[in-house]
Amino acid sequence: MTNDILAELNCGEIPKLLVYNKADLVEASFENSANEIKISALNRLNLELLLKKIDEIIYSDMVNMTLLFPFDKSDLASYIFDKYEINEKKYIAEGLLVNVDLDEEDVNRFEKFRVDDKIE
Repeated sequence: MTNDILAELNCGEIPKLLVYNKADLVEASFENSANEIKISALNRLNLELLLKKIDEIIYSDMVNMTLLFPFDKSDLASYIFDKYEINEKKYIAEGLLVNVDLDEEDVNRFEKFRVDDKIE
């Protein structure tokens, strides 16, 4: 039924993670898989694994980039700071050096600011 509703909403291709709670009440064995996981909120069974899998799904399309924004492009840097969690930043003579994980749309948008330098 849930899959039918998702299909009606045109969400059928969105990654799914099936989470079975109350694993502490079930005696049958169950192997976690790439898109299914058993947890127990009470015993905290597999909660870290659940968070890791959620993180993998959310950030699977993200691309890590180091960008150099000249000081006269601070509006673009502000956009990045507002939309994303910044991994690292450093002010250098040429401008602001930022390491960030971007979605595909912004990868294309900010490609011209990409630099190969690592922030040290």
